[in-house]
Amino acid sequence: MPVPILVLVALLALPLQAAAADDCAAPQTNMQMQDCAGRDYKAADAELNAAYGEVMAKLKAMDAELAKQQAGGGLAAALREAQRAWIQFRDGQCGWEAAFFKGGSMQPLIRTTCLTELTRARTAQLRQTWKSYGAGQ
Repeated sequence: MPVPILVLVALLALPLQAAAADDCAAPQTNMQMQDCAGRDYKAADAELNAAYGEVMAKLKAMDAELAKQQAGGGLAAALREAQRAWIQFRDGQCGWEAAFFKGGSMQPLIRTTCLTELTRARTAQLRQTWKSYGAGQ
C-alpha cells in the first residue's frame, strides 16, 4: 500500500507549502530567503516585461507615423538594442556582485536580489524615459 502513504505525505505537505508563502514577511532560513527573493524577482521581471511591451507598442506606432512623414523613426529598434545591452549589463553586474560570495550559501541570494533591484530600476527608467520624451509626441 505505498500509494496511500504517498497521498498522505503529499496532503501533510500542503500546510507547509502554505506556511512557506507566508514566511516572506520574516524569512528565517537561507532557503526561505532565496525562495522569497525568487518570487520578488519574478514579480519585478513581469512588471518590466509589461512596461517594455507597453513602451514598445507606443514606439512602433510612433515609428509608423514618422515613416509616413518621412521623418525618421527607428525608435522601437533603438529600444530593443538598448534593452539587449541592458540585459547583458544586468547579468554581468549581478554575476560580479555574487562572485564576492562564490561558493557560499549567500551567493544565489545576492545574485537574485541584485537582479530584482536592477530590474525594478530599469522598469522605472523605461517609464520615465517614455514620460519625458515619448508621451508628448
